[in-house]
Amino acid sequence: MKDSNLIALKIGYLQPMFCATPEIVNKFGMPNSIPEVMKLPLVVPTYLPFKQTMKRYFPEIEKFNEADHHQASDIFTLYNFVKLGLGAGFIAKHVVEKELSEGTLVDLTKDILPKMPINLMFTKLRYTPRINRLLIDFYKETFKHK
Repeated sequence: MKDSNLIALKIGYLQPMFCATPEIVNKFGMPNSIPEVMKLPLVVPTYLPFKQTMKRYFPEIEKFNEADHHQASDIFTLYNFVKLGLGAGFIAKHVVEKELSEGTLVDLTKDILPKMPINLMFTKLRYTPRINRLLIDFYKETFKHK
């Protein structure tokens, strides 16, 4: 971390994925790679550095212009846009488990994207207020086996 006053406590991982409605898959075909996914109509999250993240893990992705796709500034908007069939979305798998099992959404990436860590971030202080300490200890105990 760039700020040495912050402490990160790893509490788990998210499995990111791309998913879309069966109608999107029927219309454009099932992609076989991330570059093919990136050519679909997408719902792009603006709350994370999407373009940079995709290029870091998949340098073979050619030019990608976020402005050519629908954009969502929060997870609920992205989730609803994807469910409405506006495009394929980059989303955490646990958010759409129900839809995947019902078949209303289709997994386009089959766990090929690297897992993303979830961290509890807090400021390093000489004295940590008791309420903060209780919360930190709760997370440490709850997620120690994750």
